[in-house]
Amino acid sequence: MHQIIDINTLFGSLPALNADLSLDDLQTLMQKHNIARACTISTVGILMDTGVGNAQTRVTCGDEGVLIPVATCNPNSYYGDATPLQALRDSGFKLIRFFPDLQHWPADYAPFADMLEVINDCPAPLPVMVDILTPGQMTRLSKVAAAFKGTVILAHVTPALLAEAAAVMRHHPGWMIETSHLLAPGSLRYLAEVVGDERIVFGSGAPLRSIAGTLQTLQYSGLSASTLDRIQGGNAARLLGY
Repeated sequence: MHQIIDINTLFGSLPALNADLSLDDLQTLMQKHNIARACTISTVGILMDTGVGNAQTRVTCGDEGVLIPVATCNPNSYYGDATPLQALRDSGFKLIRFFPDLQHWPADYAPFADMLEVINDCPAPLPVMVDILTPGQMTRLSKVAAAFKGTVILAHVTPALLAEAAAVMRHHPGWMIETSHLLAPGSLRYLAEVVGDERIVFGSGAPLRSIAGTLQTLQYSGLSASTLDRIQGGNAARLLGY
């Protein structure tokens, strides 16, 4: 049985939600729910300065492998210098996250397309995770990232966007989806049947969202033990090289 890996956690302040997401709270939740590893990111990189935020994430995670460092980049601040993107893997990052809505840019944004091209040209491109909040974003993303040879992970997809997610994933066999917002009955079973359970990874959004709620959704999904094992840890372990 694989250890549980949470691919979607964060720490830091979210002023718009009046939330201060403590790293201690995240680690406490991980221990309580037997989460072996968690991909995490500083909100400073999301909302303010990506360089400072990425440095904070890297230092916070250290090298023990329990907290897995996730980088972010803001296309609004990309002026063509590819060096920071090219250096992320060598700096120890395992994943790059993009936040179109929080950073106020569209999924078919030209600077974002340029950044994907840089990442794509790197040896063994890092997986890219993109937050999805509104209808049409995945469709536009599928066009911009059509030539991307790495893995794209769809994050924060709700049951209301499930049809679009399935349609896009049918056209992109290497794409994956995380579980944090797929809490409606039948959502995970539908995805497992339509796109394959090997393309679903466990994500909670902790400590902003409940780890327990996502785990319970999986527990009562009706999926087999082997499928749950892949979703909760096996797929992420394969993707991240653990």
